Amino acid sequence: MAGSSRELVVEYSPSSLADLDEIWDWNAKQYGTDHANAYLEHLRAETRKLARSGIPGRPIHEDANLRYSLIRRGRRGYGHVVVFRVDGEIFYVYRILHTSQDWQREVTRVF
Repeated sequence: MAGSSRELVVEYSPSSLADLDEIWDWNAKQYGTDHANAYLEHLRAETRKLARSGIPGRPIHEDANLRYSLIRRGRRGYGHVVVFRVDGEIFYVYRILHTSQDWQREVTRVF
């Protein structure tokens, strides 16, 4: 149907779930648990939006099927890079890494 996007099932790898735990821990220590909960919900909601947006993100050169997209709350500043692959009806999240990390090097550890 024109104008509609398919709903992909979002699945998180064990590494991406560990990333989310670390993100929550850091935010809870810095800003409190309410902020940490809200920020994780923001990341998950933006990931769901990516899963609905056709073929989102940019390819990672080491693996043409692996893609990444930046998630930020505002127009500037830091954010998180979501590394994923679309496989049929599955939007598989490999990693969620802070933009200040060497996320390109971390992604090579996926393989």
